[in-house]
Amino acid sequence: MKSLLRPLRILLVVCACAFLFFSQAIPAYAGSNPAKGEETLNAVQKESEKILKQERPAPAGLEANIRSEKGLNEVQGAANAEKMYNPANSGDKETVEKDLGKALNKVAD
Repeated sequence: MKSLLRPLRILLVVCACAFLFFSQAIPAYAGSNPAKGEETLNAVQKESEKILKQERPAPAGLEANIRSEKGLNEVQGAANAEKMYNPANSGDKETVEKDLGKALNKVAD
């Protein structure tokens, strides 16, 4: 009996390892477009460098508050906002919630 269970255990371990590997690799690949490559955020980089080169900080964060009101955050402002993924520009891509819901419905059926 033990000789029959040994290959089954090995197969189970191999399947578990494959599942762990793919569950870590797929989310990183899902949001990227391999043909497009990495997005360049030149405007963000320029704003960051400008802030780092300042000799004196803004008084009581006033300048930072003004910049943060104009966009996404203090450093970035509204620079490259069109290149960021958000629900408005994601198109017909499904959310993780919907994918999980479909998978759970399949398992339940």
